[in-house]
Amino acid sequence: MVEGGVGGRQAEGAGRGGASAAAGAAVGYVQYDKNEAAREFAGDLDGVYRAAEEAAVALGFLVKEEPDEDPSRRSFAGDDIRVDVESFAGGTVEVRVRIGTFDTDDHERRAELFLEETAKRL
Repeated sequence: MVEGGVGGRQAEGAGRGGASAAAGAAVGYVQYDKNEAAREFAGDLDGVYRAAEEAAVALGFLVKEEPDEDPSRRSFAGDDIRVDVESFAGGTVEVRVRIGTFDTDDHERRAELFLEETAKRL
């Protein structure tokens, strides 16, 4: 691991398509509303969170985990990105991402790219 990702870590192979071994698969489609994109995945909270972290780092975002008292949620934020990962009954985990401040076509495109990169790592 090298410096730069969540908690000071950056995924191996970031920027070169490095991947991790996390169990899960995309189960939903991307929903985009008011500068926030969301997608559901099958898997556990930690595995999906790790995939989202690695996706953010691979796309060049510097991020830091934000503490959450709810054990079913984990979040991180950084330069121009905020990600919330929440688990639900039945093994479904939702990833919500907000890129930038305003609702623009470029922010929507980048949010969808982030969710695709997350899915690749599951």
